[in-house]
Amino acid sequence: MSLIDPILWQQYFASWMHIQSSESRELLKHIQIDGKVLRGSRNTGKGKTQSKESAVEIVSAWSSEQQLVLGHVTVEESSNEIKAVPVLLKLLDLEGAIVSLDAMGCQKETTDLIIEGGADYLVALKGNQGTLHQAAKDLFIDTQADPKRPQPSTASSFDVGHGREEERTCYVLDDLSQFSAADCNVESWRDLKSLIVMESTTVRQGKTSSERRYYLSSWVGTAQEVLSRVRGHWSIENQQHYVLDVTFREDSSRTRRGFAAENLGLLRRMALNLLNLNVGLKISKRRKRLKALLSEKYLLSLMGLSHLEAALGG
Repeated sequence: MSLIDPILWQQYFASWMHIQSSESRELLKHIQIDGKVLRGSRNTGKGKTQSKESAVEIVSAWSSEQQLVLGHVTVEESSNEIKAVPVLLKLLDLEGAIVSLDAMGCQKETTDLIIEGGADYLVALKGNQGTLHQAAKDLFIDTQADPKRPQPSTASSFDVGHGREEERTCYVLDDLSQFSAADCNVESWRDLKSLIVMESTTVRQGKTSSERRYYLSSWVGTAQEVLSRVRGHWSIENQQHYVLDVTFREDSSRTRRGFAAENLGLLRRMALNLLNLNVGLKISKRRKRLKALLSEKYLLSLMGLSHLEAALGG
């Protein structure tokens, strides 16, 4: 595993998932992209023959509707997620989808690739785009303060769980004319159609906290649809990253020689996809893994190799 070149394997993985996802193409409406660090792969360099190395980081694309990892790439040593995202986008079939990213995706090169791929972008806007971020804050404040301006459409949600109460309000502003006067080079953001503002108020153990987040998008939807997509972005954390850590114990793996960490990371994502594609058996992923260990027949069915059962004496 440490000697296999991960780049070709990543390409084959993306090709396989393109075939799998195309069979239910109508479900591919939202692609979430985010990075995950394999914490156990970090080398402290304290051994006699070891050199200090940072942990392997993987950027992956997730389809929440299909519950599939569509592709992933490894962030190169001494690089960052910003450079890895365009590489990943070029591996994917984006046609007709909405691609959401956190602030790492708020780059013109990234949004251009998404538009060229026939998709729309929904990207978080933070301080890494300082002038534009400040212009977005000013636009929202001025719009709220002036009733003569076109007012944003709004939608709200309220959730109770995990010891907290959270109210969210989504504002969608499609009048972006004030951006031009702010000298923030907004014209270079291809097909930009809306500014999205998410306000959340959380009550936990009697303490109240508030947060306001900003997003840029080339997609035009109702406030309720936008609210759903913004919240849906974090399914990559809850349904992929969390499962990899809890069910597959990814962060506990200390494998770190050569390419082993990233190759095993891809194998885990492949296994997660196979478990999610197996919808006939209604048991947890942990129990599916145990059943595959105990039953060769079930293992072959998970891998789509049931036709080999007779040849193996099953």
